[in-house]
Parts: sequence; structure tokens; C-alpha cells
Amino acid sequence: MKTQGKNGWSEDLEEVMKTKDSEDYMRLGHLAFKANKILAICGPLLTGTAASGSAFVGHGSWVVIVAVTEGARSSSVNTFEHGGQAGMVIEMYRNCAP
Repeated sequence: MKTQGKNGWSEDLEEVMKTKDSEDYMRLGHLAFKANKILAICGPLLTGTAASGSAFVGHGSWVVIVAVTEGARSSSVNTFEHGGQAGMVIEMYRNCAP
């Protein structure tokens, strides 16, 4: 066993933890990237559906329901993506993994 540094950890233990942390950061980074990719596609898609549904208001009550529902879902997705700082989380994981 190697000597302990000023923080009380041995160099061997630091290397083991660094390896384990790197694997976790890479796995979580890929997971966050996939989630952000789905949100980035769904947000504009739902917004477009809501906008096209609102163009046909007056042709039936189901069109209004579709427009309102998709608008609410789009708002939720965009809030989660931007308010949750999904891109920043990905960058954090990417920068922490060696």
C-alpha cells in the first residue's frame, strides 16, 4: 500500500475511486444525452401539433382538445428541458469523466 497524502487517502484508493467514478459519469452522461435528445425532438413536434390543431378550431370539438392538450404537453417538455438545465447536466458529466 502506498503512502497516504494530505487528505488521508492512499494513492491506490484514489485510483480505484477515480475509475469507478469515471464509469458512472460516462454511463450517466450517455443517459442524460439520450433523454435530452428525446426532449429536443418532442418539444417542437408537440408545439407544431398544437399550432396545426389550433388552425382548425371550429371544425369540431376534438380539434380543440388536441390543440390544448398538445400545447400543455409541449409547455411541460420545454420547461423540463430548459428549466431543468438538461444540457448543462450533460456538460457536467462530460467534464467530470477523465
